[in-house]
Amino acid sequence: MTKRIVPILTLLVGTLIMVSCQKEQTPFKMSGRWNAILLHDTINTYDGLWSFNTNDNTFSCPTQQNCNYELTGDHIRLLLDTLMEGNILEKQTNMMRIAFGSDTILYRRIQTGNDTPINGALPHSFTVNDQGNQVLFSKGNLQYNAFDNVWQFAEEQYDTIGFNNSFIGSGNKDFIDLFGWGTSGYEHGANCYQPWSISKFHMDYYVYGQENCNLYDNNGHADWGYNKIDNGGNREGLWRTLTGGPNGEWNYLLNERETKMDLRYTFAIVNSVKGLVLYPDDWVSESFDLDEGCVFLPAAGLRVEKQVDSVNVGGFYWASTRNLEYSSYANSLCFYFDLESSDSIVGAYKANYNGRRREGQAVRLVTDY
Repeated sequence: MTKRIVPILTLLVGTLIMVSCQKEQTPFKMSGRWNAILLHDTINTYDGLWSFNTNDNTFSCPTQQNCNYELTGDHIRLLLDTLMEGNILEKQTNMMRIAFGSDTILYRRIQTGNDTPINGALPHSFTVNDQGNQVLFSKGNLQYNAFDNVWQFAEEQYDTIGFNNSFIGSGNKDFIDLFGWGTSGYEHGANCYQPWSISKFHMDYYVYGQENCNLYDNNGHADWGYNKIDNGGNREGLWRTLTGGPNGEWNYLLNERETKMDLRYTFAIVNSVKGLVLYPDDWVSESFDLDEGCVFLPAAGLRVEKQVDSVNVGGFYWASTRNLEYSSYANSLCFYFDLESSDSIVGAYKANYNGRRREGQAVRLVTDY
């Protein structure tokens, strides 16, 4: 691992936009196909049962169900508004109940097996906490092109930009995939909020202008997953970043999650790229297959300002949570490989790693399942 130098604390140049740091109720991210039932005044009578497909934001009335009236644009807007503005009364993996005005909307997920509910998501699910909440991983690391202002997922799970991240800048015509913490592109209150932002000072990366905020606080705009991902559904709010720290989702995935084969991860080399493989919950083989749903996190390296190192040696993946003790740090996942041999797949990881906010780390988004 390359030794990094901690800068001497210097007065911050620039002005932070100070806003309050409040954890608002996280919007429920619907993926796949759901039935929506309108319950009047919380009484179990409904006006219609509609199927909702998040791939194209459309509702339809199943032929076997006698819908009492046609679902109009106003009804669609009402149902979609509940996702962002409604008060979530109850939420489970495959069901949620939302209060909206005097009405209640009940959503039930249509079980379709290992389908891919959102474009860009891998097909198998991963449990991320002891409440049983599950996510689907994106098909590749997040990438950004400043010249065209385009976000996309890497076409292959092993794809990385590597040392070309050193060309980071607002006029760069190529993609980058190592980002400072909270650089989603939305002006949320930090001095450094653009994906190409570079600074020596960690204070420039205070999301929402506060040192004690997480990416998902306030309106959630500091999370890269809030963006429209060109090959990931192309709609705001479909994706998010996993939480970190000792009680975070990265730690649960790697250290606590139960799987059918009692296998959570392995180190591997894929297409000459070293990385960490995550086995899905329902995986039933000791070998992995990226085409069938295993996740591969490539050792994408680390960027400090415009200097890139540890490519194909170490992987650093941001979490959405800040470090609770030191304001200059945020949580992340770190793994690295033995440097003694170029063919070595002997590695180690730390799920509760902390990176300096100004560092450029990789981002692998998930969507709630």
